[in-house]
Amino acid sequence: MNKIETFSPTQITGVEAHLAWASLEVLADDVNELQVMAAGNDKDVSDLRIQEKEGRLVVEQPTYGLSIKLNSERWMQIVIRLPRSWKGALDMSTITAPLRARGISGTDVTLDSVSGDMRAANINAIALTLRQVSGGIQAQDLNCDHVSVRTVSGGMGSRKSALTQAWPGPPGLLVARTTGRMPRSARARRRERRNSYTSCEKCVSSSM
Repeated sequence: MNKIETFSPTQITGVEAHLAWASLEVLADDVNELQVMAAGNDKDVSDLRIQEKEGRLVVEQPTYGLSIKLNSERWMQIVIRLPRSWKGALDMSTITAPLRARGISGTDVTLDSVSGDMRAANINAIALTLRQVSGGIQAQDLNCDHVSVRTVSGGMGSRKSALTQAWPGPPGLLVARTTGRMPRSARARRRERRNSYTSCEKCVSSSM
C-alpha cells in the first residue's frame, strides 16, 4: 500500500517523525508542498498517524509495531519531502530502522536513532543534533553554527563540516562517545563524560 499526504509549508513551522521500525528519509526537493509518503503493508500504513498539531506536522508509528516487526518480515518506508525554501524545525527519530537526511535547511534539526544506522548529508542549520546508541553515524557537508553528536557504542565518521567555532562552547562542535557502563557516582560520571568529549573532539577534528 502507498500513501501520500501533502501540507502547505506556510502553515507548518516544524516537522516531527517518531517511528519504531519503519525506515525514514527526509530530504529537500523541488516541491511546493510538504509531502509525506509511506509504503508498506496495508495495515501498517493505515496505522501510521500523520497530522498537523498547532503548526507542526507530526508523523508517528504506534510503538506496539516494534514487537510485531521483531517477529515478522514486515517492512515500511517513510519519505518526507520538503520544499527547498522551507526552513523550520525538524525532529526525526527511529528505533531500529535506518534514518537518512539530505539537502535540508532548518533552524533546529535533531536526528535520533537507537540502533538504526544514520546518515546526514548537506545539512544547513543553526543547530544540528545527532544522537545514536548502537548504530553508526555518517555525516558530511554540514554547514551549521552548532553541531552536537552523541553516540554510546556506535561508530562515527564526519567530513566537510563547516562550523563557526571549535568545541567546547556553542556555537561549535560538541561530540560525546561513551562505551561500556557508566559509573554510579555523579562525580565519576561527570569525569567520564569530560574524558569522552575531549578524546572524541580530537578524533573528529583530525578527520575533517
